[in-house]
Amino acid sequence: MSNKACVIITTINAPTPAVLKYVADPSVDVIIVADRKTPEASYAGLGCEFLSVARQKELAPAFDALLPFNHYSRKNMGYLWAAHKGYECIIETDDDNIPYEDWTEKSVSPELAPATSHFLVGGPKAVNLYRLFTEKHIWPRGLPLSRVLDQDSHHHAQPVAANGFFDDVSIIQGLADGDPDVDAIFRLTAKESLSPVMFAKTGAYYKLGATQYCPGNTQNTVWRRRADFPLLYVPSYVSFRFCDILKMYIAQAFVRSAGRSMVFQGATVFQDRNPHDYFKDYLQECEMYVHVDRLIALLDEGLATGGFASGPDGLKLFYARLVTEGIVKDTRELPLLAAWLKALD
Repeated sequence: MSNKACVIITTINAPTPAVLKYVADPSVDVIIVADRKTPEASYAGLGCEFLSVARQKELAPAFDALLPFNHYSRKNMGYLWAAHKGYECIIETDDDNIPYEDWTEKSVSPELAPATSHFLVGGPKAVNLYRLFTEKHIWPRGLPLSRVLDQDSHHHAQPVAANGFFDDVSIIQGLADGDPDVDAIFRLTAKESLSPVMFAKTGAYYKLGATQYCPGNTQNTVWRRRADFPLLYVPSYVSFRFCDILKMYIAQAFVRSAGRSMVFQGATVFQDRNPHDYFKDYLQECEMYVHVDRLIALLDEGLATGGFASGPDGLKLFYARLVTEGIVKDTRELPLLAAWLKALD
């Protein structure tokens, strides 16, 4: 550990241009989480912390025994490693997100970034913050479909003072240029998807208000408070295209319950997206759109009845409710989450 901040990536590929650029950044450490398909020899001598399948088992054998292979949730092992090593800031990304030159400044140390502006977002329960950075008809993966046609995002963002803006910020969600985290409906139907999406570089930070939600993801995400590291957990028993969206909706409500907040900023990475079958993506996203409105209602219910219990108990109770509601499909999620929290502790 040579820095206070680390970047965590899980991959089945040899080092990509994005991975190499993160490794070259002296201000962060890089943790690579392997899966069974990862070519381990290609990471020898790279200058990163490489968590092989064998090392993951040594790190948390009970959790490892329950955690699926060939799944994005293997990233949980990287979070465990970082938490055990004492990192104060965990940054999530993928092996196809290439950081811009100002990525560190705007993401890791936003308080010091020059020429920035700051806003508080109100308005509907679910807001489309992508529209604050582009005139294109675009929305983040996981936005309730009833909100896709909203045109008034700008009316709900009010400027606020920069002084103290980041004092309560636990999570910073960055956008991605190129092929951002949108859903398969957009990619299959919108003409805007035929060319790279480039978001406006406004230097703006948008803090979600007391009752607002906007889908987050694990594409370009900064976690600034160790107290919130349990919320890094990626579930295994929902679809691949839903797991990180579910995680981030839960995180928004739980940090709000603890008196902290989540902020969105513009694109600080360029995604050179790995190949996808958009129709298969669509089939996996159907589950997300069936459940997202109910998920938000359950989170609001928890906040309205006194908030969520701190520590492991609150997360366990909420996931148990998600299983009861059928949002999480399999009861195996509950012992897996319990093992994660025990390993984290």
